[in-house]
Amino acid sequence: MILKELDVHPSSARYLRNGELITLIFDISSWSDESSAILYFKAAHHLLTVLPIGQNDVTTIISAIMGSYENPNHLENLLILLVHLIDAPEHHDVIIEILLNLGALDILISILSQEKLTIRYLSLAILGRLLPSANRYVNLQLSYGLSMLVNPLARHPLAIPIYLALRGILLNYNTWIPIIGETMKLSEMSIKPIEPLPEIRSPSAFPLILEMICRCEDEDLRNEILQDLCQLLGRESSCLQILKIDGWQDWLFRWMTIDGATKLVKPMYSALI
Repeated sequence: MILKELDVHPSSARYLRNGELITLIFDISSWSDESSAILYFKAAHHLLTVLPIGQNDVTTIISAIMGSYENPNHLENLLILLVHLIDAPEHHDVIIEILLNLGALDILISILSQEKLTIRYLSLAILGRLLPSANRYVNLQLSYGLSMLVNPLARHPLAIPIYLALRGILLNYNTWIPIIGETMKLSEMSIKPIEPLPEIRSPSAFPLILEMICRCEDEDLRNEILQDLCQLLGRESSCLQILKIDGWQDWLFRWMTIDGATKLVKPMYSALI
């Protein structure tokens, strides 16, 4: 029986969280099998939602993530736990501030090269929630873009869920990055037009997406993504956002070698006239 099935009084939960249970939850070496780990994760999620979140809790989760690189199943469960805590209205602002102070951006980027698609998707989903609040993100956009994501992501073929997560970062709005669960599975994700048409707010993600398209060997997927990007460029304000990136002519002309990419140029040049 997991704690969520019990009537846990906050005072009892506090005692349990400060006692041996929280140690068991995050002591990866003590997990004997996957089913036990899942029970512990559910218990952790319940305890952390019963009580106010604190820096020690978030630090413990981040430490467990860093210690789970060699265990994809545990790492996936920890990322799911983290993203649900971020999305809880009562925790959102506090946990994002703590994560940024702990250097979570670099940690999440470091696990983007993981082979398991779910882990890469969840990492991008969390990045999409952190970047709008990151104090250094303005400088990141103007100077470096999001090029540091290319190498880890390019170790594996581009997939629809990865594109959807990158599109969510491009739009700078986390509701465009759905979280997997009982009603959302990676295998069922598809690229659909967004209505009403949103505005591109994080243009530095655009050259990153084009770089991933350039490395994509699936012609059908490339064309589908290009079609979707053309739809997003239907707003002149979005084109103007992209044209604010330093050296946009260089990377745009270079990627015009991609079949079908020339269709992206017309709306941006129209915005200049």
